Amino acid sequence: MGCEVWPAPFLVDAMDFGMSNAMVRGWREKVYHEAVGAFALALRKDLESWRVRRRLTARLSRAEEPSYRS
Repeated sequence: MGCEVWPAPFLVDAMDFGMSNAMVRGWREKVYHEAVGAFALALRKDLESWRVRRRLTARLSRAEEPSYRS
């Protein structure tokens, strides 16, 4: 039928928001171990995502998720 279906990235967006919120809240409330822990998780997630995308980009015709604008 010519349709292409992509899953909604809601859970990833919710996780990103939660980690960002934990970093800001940790710094604001002076709970630095929470802020640093959230930062470390966010950094790890971004690094692992980069590694997967780097390997798959050459093998997939559309490795990047489409934007809602496209």
